[in-house]
Amino acid sequence: MIYLKYLSFNIINYYLLYKFIWSYLIYEVQSFTPAARAIHSTVFVENNNRLYFLGGEISGNIPVNEVFYLDVSKKFDAAYPPWTDLTPFSAIPFRSSWAGVSIKNINNDPIINLFGGYMLDNKINQDSFTSIIHTFNVTSQQWSIPQIQGKSPTRRRNMKAVMDDSGILYIFGGYFIVPTIPQENMFNDMIKIDINTFSLSSGSTQNGPSRRCAYTATLLPKGIIVYIGGYKEDGNSIVDINEVHLYDTKLDSWSMMAS
Repeated sequence: MIYLKYLSFNIINYYLLYKFIWSYLIYEVQSFTPAARAIHSTVFVENNNRLYFLGGEISGNIPVNEVFYLDVSKKFDAAYPPWTDLTPFSAIPFRSSWAGVSIKNINNDPIINLFGGYMLDNKINQDSFTSIIHTFNVTSQQWSIPQIQGKSPTRRRNMKAVMDDSGILYIFGGYFIVPTIPQENMFNDMIKIDINTFSLSSGSTQNGPSRRCAYTATLLPKGIIVYIGGYKEDGNSIVDINEVHLYDTKLDSWSMMAS
């Protein structure tokens, strides 16, 4: 009789423990609601039909290291999106904002490339990182720092990263804040990174745009990147929306769209 009572007691406790764990894994994860934010990075992973969100700044312009996604493979109530938070196990190694992002399948593994941006150290609260690119393996949910072949370019933020079908990442312009002044230095260089080998090279700047950031960059099917808008030079001059610059990735050449 005592044994039966002991057995019943343990079965009830195991059931309650199981119910708690199941509720936490299902209810808590699915009920995650991200805080309002700006200047975060977003990329769509076609392999699993998920929209991934990385970093950004919340109230008080504080960068965060969050990673979460929205599954868009099925319908959902727009008032209650089914967000899934990966931060507890797969947080960005630093607090990130203003970064460029791209996606590349390597051996059927989707790899997210997070380029540049404002990288704030979690411990000393300083933007002191030297690595310009970090990768996130969507399958293993692990971060890594690839070894870049070639001289690493100056750190920068508020630029767009565009990748072609062959795995070449194109990054134009952006800006860097000199902490000791402070002063904004804008760029008009074209950085090319081969994601297959992580080798770095420079593209042409002849006939290209002036120094700028905060533009849009759109890759067309024929390998032309279209750059529109943004801020230029001192960061206060807005680029005329009719000023459309075209970069031919196959010919490594710039041109202006005729009006």
